[in-house]
Amino acid sequence: QAMEPIAQVDVRLRARMAALEEVVKQSATFDLLVDNSATRSTTVLAVSGKEEAIVAVKKAAEKEGMQLGGGYGPLKSTSFRIANFPAITDAEFMRLVDFLKRY
Repeated sequence: QAMEPIAQVDVRLRARMAALEEVVKQSATFDLLVDNSATRSTTVLAVSGKEEAIVAVKKAAEKEGMQLGGGYGPLKSTSFRIANFPAITDAEFMRLVDFLKRY
């Protein structure tokens, strides 16, 4: 099986991240943890919110077979992380995006 050229992987990941960032920006519940777009990762998006909402979305995602990464340190209870790795299929990614649109 031939590997996708890295330039194509980069374009795909950047497009997916832009879609994900837009969903979070439109959310009434969550915010982007890193405000400066120039310093955000292409492969991991950190999301912030109230502790109750973080707990609820992580439980709901798990019930649907998806796992959201936990936050770290003092932000652990008020943040979660979303992976945007090449190994995640576009279909899996869009399933997560559709799930997050409910929040």
